[in-house]
This record gives sequence, structure tokens and C-alpha cells, in this order.
Amino acid sequence: MHQKVGLQPKLSVFISFVVIFFLISFADAIMSYISPVFIESQVNDLTLMGIIFSFSSVVGIICDMVFPKIFSQKQHFFYLKVTVLSAILFPGTLLFFPQHVMTLIFAMAIWGLYFELNMFSSFQFVHKYVHVQEHTRAWGILQAFQSAAYGIAPPIAAFLIKDMFEPGFYAVFAFLGIAVFLTIFFKVAFVNTQAHHIYREKPTKSWAAEFRIWKVLAQRVWPLLVLQIAVYTIDASFWTIGALLMEDLSHQHSLGAFLLSAYIVPAAVVSLFLGSLPFPFGKKKTALISSILAGAFLALYAITPSVPMLLIITMIISVLLGIAVPEIKATFEDYVSRLKNDDSEMIGLQGSSSSLAYVIGPILGTFLASIVGIPVSFSILGLLLFCISIFLLFVTPKKIMMPQEALADLD
Repeated sequence: MHQKVGLQPKLSVFISFVVIFFLISFADAIMSYISPVFIESQVNDLTLMGIIFSFSSVVGIICDMVFPKIFSQKQHFFYLKVTVLSAILFPGTLLFFPQHVMTLIFAMAIWGLYFELNMFSSFQFVHKYVHVQEHTRAWGILQAFQSAAYGIAPPIAAFLIKDMFEPGFYAVFAFLGIAVFLTIFFKVAFVNTQAHHIYREKPTKSWAAEFRIWKVLAQRVWPLLVLQIAVYTIDASFWTIGALLMEDLSHQHSLGAFLLSAYIVPAAVVSLFLGSLPFPFGKKKTALISSILAGAFLALYAITPSVPMLLIITMIISVLLGIAVPEIKATFEDYVSRLKNDDSEMIGLQGSSSSLAYVIGPILGTFLASIVGIPVSFSILGLLLFCISIFLLFVTPKKIMMPQEALADLD
């Protein structure tokens, strides 16, 4: 088994992975900006566009169920290399395949595939290389670099595609090409040198056993699954109706165009230093309290009188979610490290909850916006997050033990 190096002394291993992770995230952020614009130019139907766009999350949920079964013996580097290679197919499909609805659906399927591969790669890397005590710090750094990528990429993407889509796609190829080179370096420098470590063979499981394992695990970690769905629903809403609100605010005030920046940048900063912040509570309680406060501030959207004040509230929400998300991920990572043969199932289970949120968020957000308007929609979503987090604060056990005996019987 790999030696867990923490963030010291093998800092070079962690830095190398973070750089590759950032490049993949940056390419994904560019595609996240280009894709809806490209799809809208092809279909000219918002309903059909929404269906096509959400297909990536549906594929993501399927991948979360399938990967633990078919890739049960694979380690993090397998997921990393397949992530980079499949990510290249995403812009390649839109650029070189015939312009047809089925091409768009196929591209969304690839997007969902490599997004989940990247998630499995990240969890497996932290599991194999990082001490349990450093999980929060590791996920905070990963979250910070991902947030930075999504904060920097949109204006670059907008500049690249101002006349045509091709420059944007070629830029993605360039970033992923660098990621391929660094992935090869990672393999030569770090993975081969670990060849003397012995991996434990995991037993082969039937599909029925996989679903039973998910059921057993979900019965223990359901509060975290619900919290992650609630938090990521807010995130998904910001990237859909939040973008529309930003456009409206930019016509009201010169600062309105910075709404998404106010949502992204503070989270990136606080996540980077999360491991050094002296929180008085454990990971779960910190995530819950942060989510409660984020929901409360988001509920103020409908009654906020000015654009500058709205940006300040958004920055506060960003800081709070920048604390909650890495703490949730680190808690799941702790559970992954405790499981023997079922670590991939835990990764898939938590991944399915975030994928489900990205199906729910756009649908719920746009539905509410069509009835009560965007600011009130955010207030309603904030109240939902507030109430759900308050409920979970009272029902979540202080210690969640992994059902090792029940899982051993299933294995």
C-alpha cells in the first residue's frame, strides 16, 4: 500500500497532482462557459438545451454506480490518466463531429464521464498519499485551485469565442496537452518509484452486492449526503440563474458584472488556508454551521436594496461555502480511508449526491425564477439550505462509525 506522505515531506508529489488538477479544472471551466453558448447556437430551444445540458449529470450518477464495480482494482493514477484523455474528447467531439443533437448529447455524456473520473482520481490520490489529519488541508487546497480556475476562465473564454468557437476549443486542447505531459511526468517520477508497494486485491462483487453496499453506507452517512445535495444545489443555481442575475445587475450598476467573481474568489482564498484555521468544532459540525449561516445570508437576497450590498452578502456566502465544501469532502475522505474493500463505493456514493444536485439545481432554480423572479428564488433556496442544515445539526451523530461487519458480510 502507498505510504501516506501528508503534505510533507513529499511535497513535490502533492504539488504535481495539484498542478494537473488545476489544468483539468481550468480546461473544464472554459468548456463550462463555452458549452451552453455553443448548445444554444445549435438548438435554439431553451427547454431542449436544459435537457441536453443536464444529461452530463445523469451520466455522472450512472458512473458513480458503475465505476466501483468495473474499476474496483484500479488506483488513482488510472483515474488520472483516463480523466485527461477523456477530457480531450469533450471539445474534440463538439469541434470535429457533425453538428447534430446526438453529437451534443454524446459530448455531454463525455463531460459527465470525465468529471466523475476526475472526482475518483482526487479522492483516491488523497486516500493514498495524504495523512488523515491532513485531509481538510488537502481538500481545502484542491477546492481553492478549482475555484481559482473557475474564477479566471470565464473572461478568458469570453474573449476566445467572441468571433468563433474554434479558438476556445483549441485553447482547451493546449491546456489539456500540458496536463498530458505532466501526467506522464507524474507517472515516471512518482508512480513507478512506488512499484515495490503491494496493493491488496479486492474481491469481485456482483451488481446486487454493489447496491446493497450503497444501501448500508447510505444508512450511515445520509446526513452528509443530504447536506452535500443542499449545498451543491446552491452552487448549481449560481451557475444558472446566478449568471442571469449578473447580467441584470450589470445594467443596474457597474459592479453588477462582478457577481460571480464575488461568489468564486472568496471561497478560493479561504479554502487555501482552511487547514490552518482554528475551528472549535469537528469537520461535520463546522460544515453544518457554515451551511446554516450561508443559507441565512442567501435568504437576504430578496430584501437587499443595492448591488454593492448584494455583492458583500455574496462574498460572505462564498466564504461560508468555501469552508463547508472542503469540510464535507474531507469528512467523506475520512470514511474512505476507514473502509477496506469498499472505499470506491463510498467515493461513488458521495459523487452521486453532488451529481444529483446538479440535476436538481438548474431545474429548481429556473422553475422558481419563472414564478417569483431570481432574487426571491435565491432567498427561497437559502431558506431551504438554512432549514435543512438546522435539521441535520440536530440529527447528525457526533461520530459516524463505518458498518465494517455488515460490509464484510456483503463482501
